Amino acid sequence: DLAKQAGYETCGIELNGQAAAKARAGGHVVFEQLLHELNLTQTGEAFDLITLFQVLEHLSDPVGVLKQVSALLKPGGFISIAVPSVEGIYRLIPFDPHQWPPHHVSRWRRKDFAQLARATDLKLVECGGDILLGSGIGHAWKLHNSLAPVMGRRGYPGGEMLPRMISFVYRKTGLKFIFPRWGYSLYAHFQKT
Repeated sequence: DLAKQAGYETCGIELNGQAAAKARAGGHVVFEQLLHELNLTQTGEAFDLITLFQVLEHLSDPVGVLKQVSALLKPGGFISIAVPSVEGIYRLIPFDPHQWPPHHVSRWRRKDFAQLARATDLKLVECGGDILLGSGIGHAWKLHNSLAPVMGRRGYPGGEMLPRMISFVYRKTGLKFIFPRWGYSLYAHFQKT
């Protein structure tokens, strides 16, 4: 919706009929089919920008999918992706079932983007990660402590008070500038040359 409001033509893939109808009502072009079934005769032309936010970690062949996406991109166009960061706050939550198969089938680090670019003949333009917010530390600590006993492991010490204190100190001392990209997600921008 924000891209549409900024004056861009917007398209998307949505398999849920109700969600597709809602997106169409908002003025978006929606294709109700899988990516490998989509071709340029249906889209009308190649795209300037394609986004895959929180998608690649669910796929068994992210390289193949990125190649398919690249075929729908104009020369000089961009693919922007975001994936959960195994280097960030998820280090504190090793037992989070949302990060395990079958929900997520891959784990991502910044260095994986360079390899992905080589494998897909795309140029890696930029990559980085979300800022780790103090509230994320408290949430991760609490979630780990609720999941660890289920896995027969010990939780982090300090009960409710220690993570609150750590979160407060982190926020008030500017530590987010020392650990600037340890948040939940990594991002990368690739360009078709």
